[in-house]
Amino acid sequence: MTSSVTSQNFSQTNRSITARSILIGMVAVICQCLVTPYNDFHVGGTYLAGNHLPIAVVFVMLVFILSVNTLLKTLKPDTELQANELLVIWGMMLVASGIPSSGLMRYLVPLAVSPFYFATPENAYMISTTSPFNRLTSILQHPTGIELERLGSFIFGGATMFGMLWMRHHYLWWKLHPIGSLMMTSYATYCFWGSFFIGWFLKYTTLKFGGVAYYRKLRPFILGIVLGECFIGGIWIIVGLITGIGYRLLPG
Repeated sequence: MTSSVTSQNFSQTNRSITARSILIGMVAVICQCLVTPYNDFHVGGTYLAGNHLPIAVVFVMLVFILSVNTLLKTLKPDTELQANELLVIWGMMLVASGIPSSGLMRYLVPLAVSPFYFATPENAYMISTTSPFNRLTSILQHPTGIELERLGSFIFGGATMFGMLWMRHHYLWWKLHPIGSLMMTSYATYCFWGSFFIGWFLKYTTLKFGGVAYYRKLRPFILGIVLGECFIGGIWIIVGLITGIGYRLLPG
């Protein structure tokens, strides 16, 4: 009896990866890889995959949920994309998003061509671009052993993160979230620290005076503001691709 239930659950899980979800994911990945270099480097718009929340992936998922699924429900009920299929499409785009952008091509191509483009006998550019590789070669050929200062920093950082996780798990009054320590060196954090503070203050006051029940009612509204910004930004990025004028969600 148990084996039959397990096999039934396994078959249901397998059906969540449908042919149309794979096909849609492949088309979305190809389009993303074609559009990203044009948007990032030619038009100069916001990097489609240059932050913790790739706007291209979020925008496509919002289009599927708000437009495509709504249209399918109206024209042909029970044919809309299911949550498992959307998750497959999301995963495929999320994994592939870094290849044409910050995960590979954003740095690989400039690193390969910049020495020959910028180097002159006066600026010693070739020396500066090859110095990291020369240092790596020296470290591999002449290892210095364990560097206690770096090891101590690594252990201290890990212990700090573990301590914040443990405190947050065991004490309700603990306010520091460990993800803040990970994101504090991110470029997006420098731009959005004010928004993060406002969000934290709204959450604190909501829980303080309204309780958990009111907080859960208000959470979809706040999430809608965040996703709405991504959706409007995605629309203006498309406009920028058409007009050739880049649109940037983040300054700089």
